[in-house]
Amino acid sequence: MCSATMTDLRALRPLDARPAVLPDHDLRFNVPGIRGVEPSYASVEPAEGACVHGVLYDLSEEDFSRVCLTEAVPFAYRVHRCRCRPYVSREESNAEDGTIGVTKYGDGVAAYTLRAANRALRAQPASRDVPPSQQYLNVLLRGASEFQLDERYVEKLLGQRTSSTLLGGISESMLDMAILRKQLLPAN
Repeated sequence: MCSATMTDLRALRPLDARPAVLPDHDLRFNVPGIRGVEPSYASVEPAEGACVHGVLYDLSEEDFSRVCLTEAVPFAYRVHRCRCRPYVSREESNAEDGTIGVTKYGDGVAAYTLRAANRALRAQPASRDVPPSQQYLNVLLRGASEFQLDERYVEKLLGQRTSSTLLGGISESMLDMAILRKQLLPAN
């Protein structure tokens, strides 16, 4: 979700980026990682009644191919066609009816997301997923903050259990190094 993951870590040039919700899908941690370092990675799996909030990136064909390459499609992930709904407006607290931070959504937009390649892992219940490292979760939270995702969804992310790992994982450190590298080295 974090734009620096796209621009600094992957060296992509998104054409556009905006917050969106994907109905009837759930965020899962069912892509195996390296035990003790990054034990799992996120995927988005169909799940009736659930929803995933995230960022809808508009990418060139070349950049989309690069995402697939860096995410190990088709070995770790499969490309999944979906229909998400971009955020169009947010209403602040309304004391009269008790709503807090209601997000309104636009019409559906055809998009792609990534789901676990391993069918057995996709089929297992979410309760069997391996929690991510704290650093991996922090990168998701940075993106959620940057794109001002729905408060209730951010609360769900904040409540996500994490695995005990060496140094809390490496994802956020890798992202920070990529950001620093871009700041220190001249553009090509």
